Amino acid sequence: IGMAGVDGSGAGPDGYSDPVILTRAAESAVVLLPPGSRLVFSGELVVTSIAGTVSILGFCVAQGDAGVRVASTLATAMEAIYPEDSRGLSGKSTLGKGLVQKRKEVARERGVSPTDIAVVRVDAVRPSSLRQLLGTIREYRSVYGRDVEPTEDEGEDGPVILPSAVLYRDSQEKEKDIPFGSGYPFEEGAGWQGLLDSFVSVCDQKEPGDHGGTLLLCGGKDAGKSTLARWLVNRLLSQYPKVEYIDLDCGQTEFGPPGLISVTAVTSAVCGAPFTHGRPPVDARYVGSASPKGDPVGYFDSVADLLNRQRERCATTGEHCPVIINTNGWVKGLGLQLLIDTVRAASPDIVVQIETSIGGRNLPALSPLPQTGLDLWPSPLPTRDPRVVVLDAARRGDELPQKGKSFQFAAKNLRELALLAYFGDGGGGTLRPPWRVSLDTVRVVSASNAVPDSEVLRVLNGGVVGLLQEGGGEEERDIAADSTASGAHGNIGSGVAVTQFNPTSRCFGLGIVRAATADTVTGEAELFVSTPVRMAELCPRVIAVSEIQLPEAMLTPGGPYLSDFPTGGGRTIGGQVRKARRNLGRKHAPAPPRVA
Repeated sequence: IGMAGVDGSGAGPDGYSDPVILTRAAESAVVLLPPGSRLVFSGELVVTSIAGTVSILGFCVAQGDAGVRVASTLATAMEAIYPEDSRGLSGKSTLGKGLVQKRKEVARERGVSPTDIAVVRVDAVRPSSLRQLLGTIREYRSVYGRDVEPTEDEGEDGPVILPSAVLYRDSQEKEKDIPFGSGYPFEEGAGWQGLLDSFVSVCDQKEPGDHGGTLLLCGGKDAGKSTLARWLVNRLLSQYPKVEYIDLDCGQTEFGPPGLISVTAVTSAVCGAPFTHGRPPVDARYVGSASPKGDPVGYFDSVADLLNRQRERCATTGEHCPVIINTNGWVKGLGLQLLIDTVRAASPDIVVQIETSIGGRNLPALSPLPQTGLDLWPSPLPTRDPRVVVLDAARRGDELPQKGKSFQFAAKNLRELALLAYFGDGGGGTLRPPWRVSLDTVRVVSASNAVPDSEVLRVLNGGVVGLLQEGGGEEERDIAADSTASGAHGNIGSGVAVTQFNPTSRCFGLGIVRAATADTVTGEAELFVSTPVRMAELCPRVIAVSEIQLPEAMLTPGGPYLSDFPTGGGRTIGGQVRKARRNLGRKHAPAPPRVA
């Protein structure tokens, strides 16, 4: 069948052996995965199992399943494809003669049965709109892996290059070829499977009408909470049609932009860095900052209301699905007290406490649950403490690649990538066209009330804002309907009043104020807001000042924010073409090493 075999059987840096990669065509490859091997890759691929079962960050792809599109970036640990078992192989083989023969040869070399070897096809895909957008920004154009071309000295042991991805071998002598990102490729941690089995048992014991059990993850910064949460979600999806993910980390969010806490219904694989798999939330609350430290009481009010609404919704709909709760990494002093109150409010069945080798980042034992919190949760304490499971981080800090051999994306970079993914889908590396919003139809709020009324337009211009809703029913007015109004009745000369926001208000999402227009005669004031929120279907009437910063990458040459658009006249703040801030690009995410 014209396949060029590229074999390898050396043990990798973690004891893994090389897969056997068969280059079938310019845009696809067939990979044989014997037990103990894995395929590491960067870029974007569609993975389809031809024989057996494989897993990607815990999500199983079996023979006969539809292909799964996966993005593997260097911003977080790279993705890897692992063989699970051969139970997905039917009695009647669908492999061609060439593959059957090659599978037998590999089985003899590795000392295993041919049916123990999983076979997958990986296909190149057209670049996603996000990848195209990041390709226009110098700091992040290589986040999916540097674009490489085969070289004459690459040989049969080098990386396999597809149009949208690079496939790497994992043996010790080829480890230098892998451009490790912020950690080694993903691998399952010790104790994860036992934790999953225990949680599934809890879920199965729940009565109809209850949610299917709740598991809460906690730990210090960079402990691996989000990675374990993704793995749990992916594993649970093989047994349940849906998993609800409650994200209480407003700084490193999983499915949306920073500054929010949310509930998301997950029904498909969650692979890759968070900014590659955004999903709209079922419900969200606005924090307006990357950390709850500025207003821990307001943050907890948002958390408590979000959890209450989630429980009420499950009781009303009778849904029976597992719930995974992820928390932030603030676990010292006031942060620990806030976490204790959060655990009380969530009342989970299992609390997972993740510890790293960096002792200063770990929190004290939560079993039994300490009685000293901020006392923000007025309800009586649970009649029983949740079961607390202590796990070691899958990758300890002292085992990460040595400095100089890897490059690291800081939390700030990941927040910027999340914002770019959220806002930048206007096509051609641009923002979405802005909505025209009259300030007469909305109320401007701030968590701190520190904005002088006369400076509201200047504060809002070029800023990231929250789009909130308060109240309901007939009192709500649709911004989309009001945005065509030609006359507003506010007096811009006296300023726009800024009031305190309600932390229990529902949040529809974030927006970027592209320009602010004020008419000095009539006092009419308008904002031009770019947002992925479909305002025609929503009724927000509150715009919240945010502490979330506009990504610097948008303000550098070639960034999507530096463009002009008509505002319809008036005294416009920010409607003209912006001057590039070239000095902003001096400190940026480090570029990955070139593939040898």
